[in-house]
Amino acid sequence: CPIKRLENTTPEECWSGKGPNVSHLRVFGSIAYIHVHDQLRRKLDDKGDQMVLVMTGGYKLLNPINKQIVINRDVIYDEMNGPGAKMERETQLAFCVKRQTTMT
Repeated sequence: CPIKRLENTTPEECWSGKGPNVSHLRVFGSIAYIHVHDQLRRKLDDKGDQMVLVMTGGYKLLNPINKQIVINRDVIYDEMNGPGAKMERETQLAFCVKRQTTMT
């Protein structure tokens, strides 16, 4: 988070001259889809399964059907849906509304 002494820049930004890279961070609890390998499915089965993101370090996902943790590298994230995304959208909306009221 920015520090007032550092003129609203992060310590990383002051030290290295560029901001921290947060592109790898994902919303906890968001919906993710994993690829089901050819050997594990039949001809008409789905190619992907819906999971819930638990941890991004090793792509650890929770299977809501059998309540097991799955580790998979073939993951597509849907951060716009899920329990964490709703709270994030409400926070962004509140920030936009607050910012608009201060400008007028």
